[in-house]
This record gives sequence, structure tokens and C-alpha cells, in this order.
Amino acid sequence: MDVFRIPPVKVVATLGPSCSDARVMGEMIRAGARGFRINTSHGDPDEWASLLDAALRAEAEAGLRTALIIDLEGPRVRVSHAIEPVRVGEGEKVSFCPEGGQGCIQVTDPALFDVVEEGDSIILGDGVLTFTVSKVTAAGLEAVSNSPGTIRPGMGVALKGKDLPLPPVTEKDERAIKFMAGKPFSHVMMSYVRDPQHIKVLREKLEEHAVSGVEVLAKIETPGGVRNAPQIALESDGIVVARGDLGMHYPLETMPQIQAKLSQTAVQARKTLVIATELLTSMIQRPTPTRSEITDIYQAAREGADALLLTAETAIGKHPVRAVKWAIKAARAAAQTTQPPRPQRNGVPERLANGLVDLAESIQAPLLVYSKGGRLPKRIAALKPKTTVIAGVNTTQLERQLTIRWGITPIHIPAETYTEGLEKLHQKLRTRLAGRTVVLAAWSRHKETFEIKIKNIKY
Repeated sequence: MDVFRIPPVKVVATLGPSCSDARVMGEMIRAGARGFRINTSHGDPDEWASLLDAALRAEAEAGLRTALIIDLEGPRVRVSHAIEPVRVGEGEKVSFCPEGGQGCIQVTDPALFDVVEEGDSIILGDGVLTFTVSKVTAAGLEAVSNSPGTIRPGMGVALKGKDLPLPPVTEKDERAIKFMAGKPFSHVMMSYVRDPQHIKVLREKLEEHAVSGVEVLAKIETPGGVRNAPQIALESDGIVVARGDLGMHYPLETMPQIQAKLSQTAVQARKTLVIATELLTSMIQRPTPTRSEITDIYQAAREGADALLLTAETAIGKHPVRAVKWAIKAARAAAQTTQPPRPQRNGVPERLANGLVDLAESIQAPLLVYSKGGRLPKRIAALKPKTTVIAGVNTTQLERQLTIRWGITPIHIPAETYTEGLEKLHQKLRTRLAGRTVVLAAWSRHKETFEIKIKNIKY
């Protein structure tokens, strides 16, 4: 691993049919992927286990650990899987109901009918079909199709601009949580987070099923999530700007402002920021991205994204490895030419981290730190440093978690003390750092001091 070639903004690849074997995953790691996502909206525990096993084999072959992320499907209303596909024309009236029946499209949860009103917009799929509600009845609702298309079983159903009163964790989510137990996942993404209390519910479920040591990333996908984002950021370990579902609730022209607002929230809270959905959509089919997609990645880096999440591009796309390479290439160029905003410096630990980064940047030196709990590397990552930061860490779990933070290259270095860990890290990288001036920092509990050293590594 060349610590000076890893870009500050990391790339996470979603696993799926296009990259389900260890060989392709290994190619993606070598191309620069620093995390893998398993989407539990698809498949079952056996399929998830197969993907995880392949990822672990790919890691072992590449000699590099990645962030292992499981994404909970979350509470979602869908068109019943029991219906047959229904073709509708523009202006055609369609009935939706909770129980099904002749001439009625059944949906999987009655929560939709608790909040729907005349004039509301119903969205199917990712905006493939939209309907305007013309009548609400005791049996369901009637709506007029705004465009021609086909209603297919399993399509997601959303009410534009409204949150549905759904539970934060579903039975399927609980199955996924049980699956996580005893496995080396570093993060869990929680879908449709609308309230900080949802994060607390998930943490209770994780504890109940003996899942420990994972960070919770809150996916913001609904108006409630946007409205409560500051509180959600504080309660969670990070924010995922899930632009696909967000785009169904807001006018498309407002999406850049919403993304910027959510990004600023995560940056100021010093939490992990992930930008997701349609980053390189054209590469599902094409071997190269469009100019606008590269500009999109630049903007994500400019706003302070720790990681870019590729979804369909790698899961079902024709060019999963190329997609990773292009995302890395664009992310590296963006990070070199822009400085994201930094959070306010509140408190001594934050000011100390800021001083370390300023020192390393001012003398253009790599920064080496050692951490057992991850607090110092996370404070450094929150500052979006322009220099290489290498963090020795005491556990492989922490190594996986820090892998997707801005500018941090974590290396597992078991040690009894911070000073010992820093020295081991220094020795491990001595040859690679030869001829460089290096800043080293470690907390000495015995001396109750924070030690900062500047060394010139001789050949």
C-alpha cells in the first residue's frame, strides 16, 4: 500500500451481481475502493454471507482491510408483490388500497392512507411514475397518472414532501441485524432516518442482538430527515446524503442546496459525510463518465465528503472496476484543488487537532498519530487535512471505521501504550518515509502529556 497515493476522499462500492466474486472485488480494492456496501434491500442472509465472504477473501489477497458496511432496507411502502404488472396511460385513473381487490393496486402498508390528502403526489419507483391524488375514500384512494408507464410489483411508494408514520426498524431489518452478529462489519447504514430517536432505537436493537463496535450512518432521505438533520448528526456517527429518495420529495432544482445544507451539518458536527446516488450513473452502461458527473464529484469533495458511495454503478453496472477508478481519479483531482470548510474549533481537543494539522501542512510533512479509541484521527479528519495522515490503531475494527474518513490512512498496530504504538508505526513506515520530515503525535498517559515530535527520517 502506497500511503501517498490514497486520495483524501474515499470511495465505497456497492456489491451486487456485477462484482459478486472475490476477483472483481480485489480489482476494485487495487483500483482504490476503501469500502464495500451490502444492500439488504436485495437478497437474503445466504446471499449477504456470500458477498461478505468474497469481500474478506479479496481483502486478504490485496493485503488491505476495507470498511464493511451493511445497509438496512428500512421502513418502506411498496406495491404488493402479489399483483400483476399494470400498464397505465397518461391521465388514466388508478385506485390504490391496503387490502387489494378487483381493479385496485394493493400496497404493503396502510400508513400511506393515514396521511394522504387530495392533491398529494404519489411517486412509484425512483420517480418512474407519478400520480396526483384526486379522491381519498374509506377503502383507499384514487389518483390520476401524470405519465404513461407500468406499475410493477415491489415498486417503492412515496408521498412527495411527506413522511409516513412507519416504524424505524422493520422485521427485515431485525433479520439483517441478527446476521451482523459476530461478523466484522464496521458500519451500519440506517435508512429513512427522520428523527434522532430512530438512531437510539437502532442502537438498542444492535445491543439486543449482540452487535457491537459498529458506527451508525444515518441516511437522510425524507423531509423529516432534512428538517432534523442537526439532531440526527449529533446522535449518529455520520450522515449519508441519499439523493435518490430525496429527489422524489423535493424539486430537482433545489437538490444542490439541500445537499450543501446536509453536508455543512455533517462537517460542523465533525461526523462522517457520505454522498450517495447517481454519481457516475452513465457508467452503468458506458466505460467513461460524463463531464457533469465529474463536476458532481468535485462539488461533493468541495463540500467535505469523506466518502463517495457508488451504488448501481458497481452493483449492476457493466464496468464496476472502471467506475471505481474514475471516482478515485475525480476525487483525487478535486481534493487537490479545493479546500472544504472546516468546523468551528470548540474546546481544547479540537484546537489541539487543528494545531497538529496546521503544523503538518505548514511544513508540508506527513502526520503520524496513534490512537486506541479513534478520537484524535476523527478530529483530524473533520478538518479535511491537505497532508497525508497515517493513524496507527489498536484494533482492526477501528482500522475499518477510519478507512472511509477524509485523509486518514489507518494501519493496525497492536500496542500497550500510545508511545509504543507510535514508535511501531514509525518503524513500519521508516523506509517509505525516508528523506521526509514527519510530524508524530501521541498521548502519554504515564506523563500526562501530549507529545509532538518533528523528525527528519534519514536514508
